[in-house]
Parts: sequence; structure tokens; C-alpha cells
Amino acid sequence: MEKIEAVFAEEKKDKSNIEYPVFTFQYSPMEGDPFGISIPDLISDKQRAMQLFLNLERIKAENEAR
Repeated sequence: MEKIEAVFAEEKKDKSNIEYPVFTFQYSPMEGDPFGISIPDLISDKQRAMQLFLNLERIKAENEAR
């Protein structure tokens, strides 16, 4: 767990005023889906596509070796 340091004067006076960090993410809204597509969703699709491509290349190389 990471310690959160006080930044503002009121936080330095009273350590209980330190707000917890909030994770926010950017997303693209879609029609019919209020949450849309988030950046992690977009990245995982690219990673899956790259992994599939690498697996196909490996299979092709194995078949050529036989």
C-alpha cells in the first residue's frame, strides 16, 4: 500500500483531510450503452489480435518446418 502525502495546507494540518485517489478512465460513449468503450477495452483488443497473429505465425513456421 502506498502512503499518500499531504499537499495542501489544510491536509498538512489535519491528516484526515487527505482524499483517497480516485481511478478515472476515459471512454467513448456508444448508442444504447451508457458506459461505452473504455481505453483498457481498446488496448486488450489490440493485445488479443497481436497474440493471435503471433500464434498463427508460430503455427505457420511449425508447418513449414515439417
